[in-house]
Amino acid sequence: MKSIRARIAVAIAGGLLSSIVIAWVAVIFVNPHTGGAHTIEMRHRGDSIWRIECTEQAVKSSVIVTRHSVDLPEAGDMSVTDAVPKWVAKELELIQPGMPPDGFIAQASGWPLLCLRATQLLTAGSNGAVSTGTSWGIPISGQSSPAAPGTVIPLRPLWGGLLGDTLVYAVAWFAVLSAIVSTRRILLVRRGKCLDCGYSLVGLNGHRCPECGANIARPQQRA
Repeated sequence: MKSIRARIAVAIAGGLLSSIVIAWVAVIFVNPHTGGAHTIEMRHRGDSIWRIECTEQAVKSSVIVTRHSVDLPEAGDMSVTDAVPKWVAKELELIQPGMPPDGFIAQASGWPLLCLRATQLLTAGSNGAVSTGTSWGIPISGQSSPAAPGTVIPLRPLWGGLLGDTLVYAVAWFAVLSAIVSTRRILLVRRGKCLDCGYSLVGLNGHRCPECGANIARPQQRA
């Protein structure tokens, strides 16, 4: 029982670590401009027009929202919130009419579910909107813009995705650990060694290991 509990604990820790590492690797090595569904929409909100650009990939998703004071063609009257994924909808609360920031770049990564995210705030400048701050992330590249989003290591959990990914990887970790333990037990028994401490039991007739006191498991004799 103690061994099973230890394996479960290690598997959960390994599953959590695997989820985080895979999310970070996806951010660094997956090009956001290749593959995936790519959509651009224009939406009214207050006195401004919002340009919403979404890119969906298997391991990475990004949403770029920028505010424009001039009227843009094909701008719908639906809510901006309806045009972005649920995990990024709350970011719209950061943007108030006539006040910075003038948009944001939200990125999330993970597999099989998105589990970590980060946000870069955008402020309009003479050369267009550029990033002026990062929320729940560590920038590892230069300044970002809507045309060239920078690389940011995400730190903010998407709890549903993080729990789901951790469970998936924990099951895999538990299966691997169980296979290793079972193989070790078989080898120790065949070699006549104690399962707990590995002490050689060859030639001993007792029922306990003289080294650690554990019960001796002996291979069953065939009839």
